[in-house]
Amino acid sequence: MVTGSKIANNSVSAKHLDGSLFTLSKISHELQDQEKGIGDQTQATPARVRDDRFISHKLDKEYNTIPHIILTNQCNCFLYIADIKLDGTQVTITIGIGQVFDAEFAKYQLLALPY
Repeated sequence: MVTGSKIANNSVSAKHLDGSLFTLSKISHELQDQEKGIGDQTQATPARVRDDRFISHKLDKEYNTIPHIILTNQCNCFLYIADIKLDGTQVTITIGIGQVFDAEFAKYQLLALPY
């Protein structure tokens, strides 16, 4: 299994994969977007950045350790990872909403790469 830590440690590279193609589908991962996040005040999905201060995500897969999380913002407001918690095998990610420019709804992707 290809994991984030194997890639980070240079144990696995494109030459180790079939046909030298290095695609996300060959890496153990989980991908979520704003449609899985819930706003803390409005309980809306996607969160309303003018009304909510935080967005909560529960990852679908089970994890023994907290995975490496990458947040890719796709809207005109400042989003950041405020907290990541592991409760048993359930990972909960809290995204903070900072400066709001002209965005109305949050738009982003979360990528979880297990170690």
